[in-house]
Amino acid sequence: MEHSVPLDAGGKVKVDQTAFIGKGTRKTKSRFRLVTFTDNEGNEIRVATNLMMMSPEDIAYIYKLRWQIELFFRWVKGNLDLSNLFGNSPNAVYSQVYGTLISYFLLRWIYNETKEEWEILHSYTFIEFTRRYIAHTLPMEVRCAIKSLFGKWGSLCVSTGKI
Repeated sequence: MEHSVPLDAGGKVKVDQTAFIGKGTRKTKSRFRLVTFTDNEGNEIRVATNLMMMSPEDIAYIYKLRWQIELFFRWVKGNLDLSNLFGNSPNAVYSQVYGTLISYFLLRWIYNETKEEWEILHSYTFIEFTRRYIAHTLPMEVRCAIKSLFGKWGSLCVSTGKI
């Protein structure tokens, strides 16, 4: 680590250096930029990049944005069952992802809007609720709450003339 750039002492970027990575025959042929910064919780993050013309603050910002994308994909994998794709074309993948997201948000909306009416009698998590909804095994109280919700929204559409 031969080159170092002076940094603003008050910023979140702590170190900005360039270096070859590796040792001996496994050493890289070109230099990499090593930027060390802290995240919002104060954890130290180290990033190796080939972006030499950007400020270290911009590199930290880009990394934080990229991390938000990674967190979104982790959420998708954890909450939406997309393990078996129906097709490999971009259109097939987009269709399945969008359809799954729409289904998830509609089920989440139904769960959140009706939970208050039936949670005294039944304590379902969202996953349990979803499984029972799909299997048509929800108790009568829950189904009545859902029907009432749809009735409210249906009458709203009829009264405003918009569907």
